[in-house]
Amino acid sequence: MAIARFIISRQRAKIINAEGESLAAAALGQASDTMMAHPLALQLRNLQTLVELGVDKNSTVVFPAPLMSTIAELGTFLAHEKTAAALTAPPIPVPAPNGAPEAA
Repeated sequence: MAIARFIISRQRAKIINAEGESLAAAALGQASDTMMAHPLALQLRNLQTLVELGVDKNSTVVFPAPLMSTIAELGTFLAHEKTAAALTAPPIPVPAPNGAPEAA
């Protein structure tokens, strides 16, 4: 009887483990889809990991070359976004001499 319960318990543990692996694979698939839709997300995640490593351990970190090129791309992206935001931003009201905002 004890052996049968042990075998059943091991089988259940294997099933639970397999279900956990399946859920983990699905979550990784969703994360992959997100990172494919937003390529900088992966690089930002890498930088976040490096920051966490720097906090936990006082160590030297070597950046891989593709990450460095993406940092340049990030700078270009941010400059483009800043320009686009400036072009679409509503004009800032200039106060009239009497203190009331001037109509545009």
